[in-house]
Amino acid sequence: MTIRGVGVSAALAVAALYGLIGTGALSVGASTTDVATDLFAFGMLMGAIYLATAAALWWWHGRIGLALLAGFQLIPLLGYVAAAGLREPPFELWGVLIKVGQVAVLVAATALAFRAGRRTLPETRPSPKEGIA
Repeated sequence: MTIRGVGVSAALAVAALYGLIGTGALSVGASTTDVATDLFAFGMLMGAIYLATAAALWWWHGRIGLALLAGFQLIPLLGYVAAAGLREPPFELWGVLIKVGQVAVLVAATALAFRAGRRTLPETRPSPKEGIA
């Protein structure tokens, strides 16, 4: 599987997990604040964002777009850790699995951004006159 394939697969898996959280099929614990948490809206929104992320990772080949996509991955990764005190339990299985997928997307997008626009030299082969040394 290619780097792009790993990144797209990870983004699709993250989208599916967010969708399952939104529908209530997966439990992520409860909020420790009085603020009501609308997990349906959250799950569907994040699921849609990661479907778009998968599509962007598949179609974008430019360095800037891929770098922006990689940078975007830092927002939910840091947000999850920052909001840990607002959840019970602070870290749970589905959230950690989502973060693993988001790290895979981050690494894939970063690797693709570094490789984008890099020219490769054509393979050189000795001519029949030169022989093989």
